[in-house]
Amino acid sequence: MVNLENKYQQQLKFSPSMNNNYQGWQGDLNTVSFDAVNIKNKLMNLNSPCYILNKEGQIGISNEGSLSYSANGKTQKLEMLLTVPTIGFHQLGDPTFLEFYGVKYAYMTGAMA
Repeated sequence: MVNLENKYQQQLKFSPSMNNNYQGWQGDLNTVSFDAVNIKNKLMNLNSPCYILNKEGQIGISNEGSLSYSANGKTQKLEMLLTVPTIGFHQLGDPTFLEFYGVKYAYMTGAMA
């Protein structure tokens, strides 16, 4: 659920009924975004995984770091709420359509009507 309090301060919130076994994320805290503009940029980066993180009740997003069950002391460890894997343009579209028209990317065939 996204709560847009105003256009300058976006807060992402998770439902309290969400059952999440603790999974850790380990990485550089400077790569975690909490503002609307940088969150959008990270979500639009389809070439990198997207980690939805909890830092002291504040939800942030990073495209860097990794799943971790133990901290090595060199990087910050946060609770990971969700992970969204990378997706390439070649994964979009119906495989039968791509094969039939002999194209690698569905969007290369023109406008959709």
